[in-house]
Amino acid sequence: MAVGAVDLDKPGFLMTTFFSSQPDSSAELASQPQRILALSAEINGSRACLIEPVDGVHRLVGWLSLSRAGDGMLSLQIAETVRRLGQRLGCALWDEELNMPFMRSINPVRFPPVQLVSTSLSPRGPVRVFLASLTGELSGAAVRTAVAASAATVVAETHYDIALDTGQLATMMGNSQPDVLVISGGYDRSGVVARDAMLTYCRALAQAVMRLSRPARPLILYAGCSPIAEQVTAIFRMQDPTIVVDTVENVLPEPGVVRRAPLARLLNFQYWRLTQRIIGFKEISRWVTTPGEAVPVETAFVQMMQAWAFHRDLPWVHGLYCGPVWWVHVWTGMARNGAQVLYTEPYSRPAALDRWPPLSLVSGQWPHEQWQKPPRVWWDARALAPTIATAGHVAPKAMMDVLEQDVFVWE
Repeated sequence: MAVGAVDLDKPGFLMTTFFSSQPDSSAELASQPQRILALSAEINGSRACLIEPVDGVHRLVGWLSLSRAGDGMLSLQIAETVRRLGQRLGCALWDEELNMPFMRSINPVRFPPVQLVSTSLSPRGPVRVFLASLTGELSGAAVRTAVAASAATVVAETHYDIALDTGQLATMMGNSQPDVLVISGGYDRSGVVARDAMLTYCRALAQAVMRLSRPARPLILYAGCSPIAEQVTAIFRMQDPTIVVDTVENVLPEPGVVRRAPLARLLNFQYWRLTQRIIGFKEISRWVTTPGEAVPVETAFVQMMQAWAFHRDLPWVHGLYCGPVWWVHVWTGMARNGAQVLYTEPYSRPAALDRWPPLSLVSGQWPHEQWQKPPRVWWDARALAPTIATAGHVAPKAMMDVLEQDVFVWE
């Protein structure tokens, strides 16, 4: 997996009001959420955290992680995690009758219900991308950084060749089984020769896609020369009127100018769309207390990083989440507009990170072989931060209480 970066312009929750909701009296404190169940699931397992108020401050009273057992339904695996956490803590957390978190109780004093449920989900591998670029050195290099800045990975790559064989293209696509075909190439002010080459290339790609069975056809994303985007769409629709071609800004609109964010956002959206197709997703999403909603684990970590920088009034902070599929680096702070995000292979340190500030926050085991641990950092060795972060959508103060009191060790 390569490495890339993308600027995220909008935080996940309103940071301007995030810390203005401090309770001023016991009555206001009583109106705050009492019991919060924060859930998460990744490709290697599921996790449940129970948050309760203790002396006016929300604390993490218990948590449990379970390894993923085979190909069982995701909702059943999360249910078992919640059930076992309740058994360990000696309280009811799972409603066996309604088959959901325990949120209704006929005796709330003796059996207090959970009042809020939040969740983050990244239970699948990255989006599989078949990359078709005009050249490998220019448009190919630009689009690779955009792909690597998202929850995606390149599984096959091809470049324009005048002797391009449609059958070979179809075979490559069939063998690599991509979720998405990303097409790039040509500056926005390209001459006639470059534009004609791109259109010829797209005709060959469209014919190759048509040789695949309908279930095997990838989503088409066009991120090349913008003035011919409508012509590219027409080429694919001539082969099959039902084909949808999504277009984004050119990743390389002019020499030396790379725009990664639009393509990266669309690939992240596709990751979430594929996640929503997993059996059990709809059931899990119904558990989430509105206005919160289920989000990818990596998104929850980025949002948490932005909230942490705001809360601490940090000009910058470089955070790392050591996930099972990839490591996610986030560079944000009061001196930045949004956040810069990099996905890297686990246990790797690409040269691009040499231009970043020192690592100052880690969620997961500290990567000693890649970074020497500085004397003062925030460290979440149990990797709980992304799970706790989901509570910030509905209970931001509770989230920050737990992060400060129970999750991050300042050492």
